[in-house]
Amino acid sequence: IRVGTPPSFGAVHLVPAIEAFLKAHPQVQVSLQLDDGRSDLIAENMDLSVRIAPRLRDSNQIAYRIAVVPQLLVATRTYLDTHGWPVRPRDLENHNCLVHSLKAPTGNWEFTDSNQRRQTVHVSGTFSANLGEAILKLARLHHGIAMHPRYMVDDDIRNGHLQVVLPDYRCQGLDISAIVQSKRYLPYKVRLFVDHLRAWFRQTQWTGD
Repeated sequence: IRVGTPPSFGAVHLVPAIEAFLKAHPQVQVSLQLDDGRSDLIAENMDLSVRIAPRLRDSNQIAYRIAVVPQLLVATRTYLDTHGWPVRPRDLENHNCLVHSLKAPTGNWEFTDSNQRRQTVHVSGTFSANLGEAILKLARLHHGIAMHPRYMVDDDIRNGHLQVVLPDYRCQGLDISAIVQSKRYLPYKVRLFVDHLRAWFRQTQWTGD
């Protein structure tokens, strides 16, 4: 099974799921291709590509949702004590926000309050990147406020390196999806793998519906 995946998620979170799958199906081989999730499945002869995004841009893509990942807004206490703690989403307009250029290409961050009302805030800052690790590194260096999937920042929050910003608001979640070439001609081993990923990530502490 040839699988494309974003590098960090693939190496840290997908590999353990693959190892469990291979134990259960030792006759199957998996080839992991680390990329930005935009590979051409047909041109690169991939069976599926794992993508993580608020929504898929191409509605014609054949996608199986594997999990929904909550996101958290984070910054260091040093940054927040220096520049102020936001109280409501619109306060972010006056902060240095570190934006992921693939997940938020228009610079808009979406939030939901306790009454299920949605708010969209246009944010900006001195740094953006198409790699979450680069943004997270800068946030750890007290450079601004960043939005990340929970699995990327759980450890930093637990050890006090990062603080949760706007804890009373829920950030827009990310879909983890498996993109396939054809639902009609989906090989049995690929279908087994997708079902395995759904069951695997359902057990994690950082996914939800």
